[in-house]
Amino acid sequence: MSYQLFLVEDHPVMLRAYAHVLGREPDLVLCGSAASAEEAFDALTEEPQLRCDLLLADMALPGMDGAELIERLRAVRPDLRALVVSAHEDEAFERRALDAGALGYLRKRDAITDLVPTIRRLLANGAATPSDTAPG
Repeated sequence: MSYQLFLVEDHPVMLRAYAHVLGREPDLVLCGSAASAEEAFDALTEEPQLRCDLLLADMALPGMDGAELIERLRAVRPDLRALVVSAHEDEAFERRALDAGALGYLRKRDAITDLVPTIRRLLANGAATPSDTAPG
């Protein structure tokens, strides 16, 4: 079984890095990407045939941020699971993301080692507890 992932990241280098890491996993397939929350919202709501098992979104995006994107998407696609990957270390950002409906929050500094295991936990269990995504 393969899982479809949609990435929202405004920094092209980070987008390529995530795509590279995910590309090494044969069961994690990148079904789309966007550089802004607005672009992601349009892609995920205007293309109903687009299967997305997990949304990976940056918190700090131009215009609408990652938390608002998740909140708006979950109103239209309540089954959509989301993980926020952010450079913000402040717990207030994590709380905001989780309150918006994200199932996990991963700090970018931990993404290289923890991205795939966190994605796998979310896909298997439906949620990553704060201890799963907290810096270690």
